[in-house]
Amino acid sequence: MTERPKILIVGTGLSAMDARNWNLEGWTVAVIHKAWELLPDRWDWFFHCKSFPEADKPKTIGLHVMNKEYCETIGNDQYCINSGIRRTTMVFAAHYCLDHRPQTLGFTGCDLNYTPDKDGNNVTYGIGKPDAAELPIEERQAWNKGIAVRANDLDCELINFSQVESDLPFERQRWVKIKTS
Repeated sequence: MTERPKILIVGTGLSAMDARNWNLEGWTVAVIHKAWELLPDRWDWFFHCKSFPEADKPKTIGLHVMNKEYCETIGNDQYCINSGIRRTTMVFAAHYCLDHRPQTLGFTGCDLNYTPDKDGNNVTYGIGKPDAAELPIEERQAWNKGIAVRANDLDCELINFSQVESDLPFERQRWVKIKTS
């Protein structure tokens, strides 16, 4: 029997900066937008929206996936809109990762927490606009529930590794509690 992968989604929230110090051996690392800059030599999948600037994309080799192209493979645009896949890159990345039937799907920097740090930065690359956080909380909760239901159907554990206030309702753990083998 083939071992199921462990996948970590790294967003651009400030809590993602912790991932620079983690032993990611044994994990498939999926980065969203500019999160690739945190782990320039240690990401496997790069997720971005259609409007993401070409100049901000990594120049290194790895799988690049755009939400519009993913929705085209699903072939059901209304599902993509209702599930949040077409609305936020984190939701799109989570569904894409679940397509790979992981045993564990972890998240960091995907909290929709835009509290600035001591330097005034609210994302890993400086100051970002909280587009997804401006969407109705009921929609965001429904999208997270959709991820949880799908993960449950796949017997996939969902973990939020961020240690800050978070929109994600998934179990909280510190990275050190997870075995890498």
